[in-house]
Amino acid sequence: MDLERGTSRQWVMGRDGIKRWADSGEPVQKPITLPHDVARCSGVGDDKDGWREGCDDCARRTAELPKGFASWVTPPAIIAFECEFRIEPPNEKINRL
Repeated sequence: MDLERGTSRQWVMGRDGIKRWADSGEPVQKPITLPHDVARCSGVGDDKDGWREGCDDCARRTAELPKGFASWVTPPAIIAFECEFRIEPPNEKINRL
């Protein structure tokens, strides 16, 4: 179901491993975007060894970088309960088909 159009569409798995609409070839899940004035973060960890809790899907780390200038924050060295910079991924339940 294409929630933007309100229509039923078929998707296929592309050769790149990304779900794509069969009729247009566009990715089913749009990339996460943030406004240009929201600082990005590189997170703590990596895909191989794993990410610090909360870094794996934080929108500051996973959002597309804006063209031109992007500001960055340094991840906190110590986190008591949760990272104060964390931004939940938008529409997590809808986008993760």
